[in-house]
Amino acid sequence: MANTKELKTDNMKLKVLVYGGSGTGKTTFASTFPKPYFFDFDGGMLSVRGKDVEYESYVDKSMLRPDAASKFASRLEEFHVMSQAGTLPYQTVILDSITTMQEAVLRDIQATNRTLGKQTNLQEWGMLVGKMEDILYRITSLNVHMVAIAHEQIVQDELTSEVMILPLIVGKKLPDRIALWFDEVYHSRVDRGQGGKPTYQMMTVADRKYKAKSRLNCFEVIEMSLNYDKMMTKIKAAQR
Repeated sequence: MANTKELKTDNMKLKVLVYGGSGTGKTTFASTFPKPYFFDFDGGMLSVRGKDVEYESYVDKSMLRPDAASKFASRLEEFHVMSQAGTLPYQTVILDSITTMQEAVLRDIQATNRTLGKQTNLQEWGMLVGKMEDILYRITSLNVHMVAIAHEQIVQDELTSEVMILPLIVGKKLPDRIALWFDEVYHSRVDRGQGGKPTYQMMTVADRKYKAKSRLNCFEVIEMSLNYDKMMTKIKAAQR
């Protein structure tokens, strides 16, 4: 039997989902986590140029013979084996982004079915959701910090007509359920402060419009200047 008094942040491996529009600082924030490795599907590593960040880009060399998803699956399996053996050379694994990774997985499914260029059928959507759930399970079970980055989508409720901002993931249920795989879900955004200067923020508390959550329960708003080290310092201070 365990007791929550024994839970500490010192050795905690955070599982974080950060979603928002382009240019809101998601990749930059993720890069501040310790010893990171990026699964780069967005081609956005220029934003962290000059930092000590290892990455591999996963881009289909040909739309007629997509290979990015299969290469990613093989690499993720290698990481899974190394993690179980305690030999994974990284402290943080970052998926950037889950949105474009999902598109690559769908192309791989359609290439196998020889339906590339055709409308996605119900069977293929079902296969995609199943593969996504398997990937999320495998990548969040790695014994390291895990940060998943997603773009955002605007969804209108059919019954209430309320507009919601959700992670850009296909399927009817997956965008709403994806938070179940993560401890922290942050929505990133940019506001204009004094003199029109951009202010980068992440929201950690949900409202009727945005999906967000924090099991750490230490912040309502995280300023993007608050990198991983500063964030953990504040979390430890709040626990005293």
